[in-house]
Amino acid sequence: PLLRLARRHATTVLSAEERELVSLLGLGAEAMTSLRELGHIPLPLRIEGEPGTGKEQVARFVHRLSTPEAPLVVLRAGEQPELSSESPGTIYLEGLHRHTDIVALLQLSLARGWRVIGSSRRRHEPEREGMAWTHIRLRPLRERPKDLRPLTRLYLPLSPNRLGLPSPPIHTSLCNHLEVHSWPVNLREHERFLVQPATSAHGNALSPTTPPPPSTERLTSEGR
Repeated sequence: PLLRLARRHATTVLSAEERELVSLLGLGAEAMTSLRELGHIPLPLRIEGEPGTGKEQVARFVHRLSTPEAPLVVLRAGEQPELSSESPGTIYLEGLHRHTDIVALLQLSLARGWRVIGSSRRRHEPEREGMAWTHIRLRPLRERPKDLRPLTRLYLPLSPNRLGLPSPPIHTSLCNHLEVHSWPVNLREHERFLVQPATSAHGNALSPTTPPPPSTERLTSEGR
């Protein structure tokens, strides 16, 4: 019964598009189940992944799946938190490798009832970050090329829809090029790659012959 309740709760908190995105973030086959469980574990959560893999997005999903009505405070390196003990929520430490006094910040946050989620592109550094972390790793796009087509179908309508334009279809040959690119900046690069051709195609299919931005030219040459 509790598992069924958690599933219903997750369905109401995340939209259909967000649930599909969760399955494409490199968290494995049981991504939604993993995020639901992580949302209800009180330990600090450490999200590891390369640049652009969606670490902050995962942190926001975990927060919403656990305490959607509570505040979420995003803390960049060098910033000081203002944490009220009257309405505790989640504090997200962006780029743990750039923060100082992490252990002291953890102790302060937990003492005031705040959940801590941190992210880093580096391996865990116990001497700097402490030991009391639950860990997850987001796999980069180059390790899961078969996710590129569903990710493209998911991202492709976003920019045209914001501008009131039709979403262009994508040619199979361009999908093949997408799958051989290394995507060093992962989801961030993939989404940015789609914006210009999607908003300039005017309903035509995106293909290697679509007037390309520099990233399309690079993809086409790498795919030969």
